[in-house]
Amino acid sequence: MVLERRVIQIEGKTPARNHKVNFVNRKDGYISGVKEVISFDVDEVKVDTDMGILMIRGSGMHLKRLNLEKGEIDIEGNVESFVYDNKTKKNTESLLKRLFC
Repeated sequence: MVLERRVIQIEGKTPARNHKVNFVNRKDGYISGVKEVISFDVDEVKVDTDMGILMIRGSGMHLKRLNLEKGEIDIEGNVESFVYDNKTKKNTESLLKRLFC
């Protein structure tokens, strides 16, 4: 399974890196365009990518390799779903602050 999103440069803005998700047999995978690992445990890996927040759910999830300088991570485990949240982490935090403050 290969998912790839390319960013187009608009009116002089610097484009983000290409974001690519590549998994083999829903077990071993590679993700590029990663800015930050927000959280991870054996059931979910949540990362901030150049294309939004990506939640990878499954079982037995492990981060095999993390290189934030290149924006790459390798994950292994039994993947059940990929979900993108187009809201940025900053917008989500400010919304929570507005609701509870």
